[in-house]
Amino acid sequence: MPHRFSAALLAAAVGILTGCGTPPPPSTPAPTSAGTSTSPSPASDPTWSTSTVPAATSSAWDNPSADETSWPAPTSTTDPRSAHPTGTIGTARGMIHTTPPDTRDATQVARSFVATAWSYDTALDATPSDAGRRATSLATPDMAEALRTAGTRAQPGAWWTEMASHRGYTTTQLHEGGLGEGPSDSPTLAQRAITVTATPHGAGGWTGSPLPPVTLIVTCGRGSADQPWKVSAMRVIP
Repeated sequence: MPHRFSAALLAAAVGILTGCGTPPPPSTPAPTSAGTSTSPSPASDPTWSTSTVPAATSSAWDNPSADETSWPAPTSTTDPRSAHPTGTIGTARGMIHTTPPDTRDATQVARSFVATAWSYDTALDATPSDAGRRATSLATPDMAEALRTAGTRAQPGAWWTEMASHRGYTTTQLHEGGLGEGPSDSPTLAQRAITVTATPHGAGGWTGSPLPPVTLIVTCGRGSADQPWKVSAMRVIP
């Protein structure tokens, strides 16, 4: 988100973004209404190379559909960063009052990753992909590289243009679960189902329509039980 890894984190599903968050990316089943647009939504943006799995049942955990694309996607011979300029380094306004996750807790890491990748800020971001890039500190090397090289080949869409006109940014609401019982954690692998909804806010108290919720399966991994959790993969549930 949302990973484009969302409209990007995706470009989410950073973005990833795109997805992640564009969307971007990812997500409470809060209000599902959103402004109309003929452009791809964060949940449908193909730039994030997001995954597609069956309907939201327990089988979604381990039985992806035949047309699923792994995310992060295989390395491309074309660097998508050339499509649009990247944004400015900084903290998104929607994340200012958040605290860093306890990296010993896979749930905290997965939630923080999704929230970061779907927290767009038009004061910093050239496209939604830039939100996904802010999540790289919580990602494994391969996932971080996918986030850094995520690009937005298509224009972000009417929702982004409207938000930018209000000098806007998004806040996120996250809900866990909803896909039935998932696999048990191992000392080095954990999966979490998270639904993210991003809501635009802007100058003068403006609030836009929430973007469509995005449900994700976020995979966290680590080399050993005494190492921090990192996000290694993300799948978007349609």
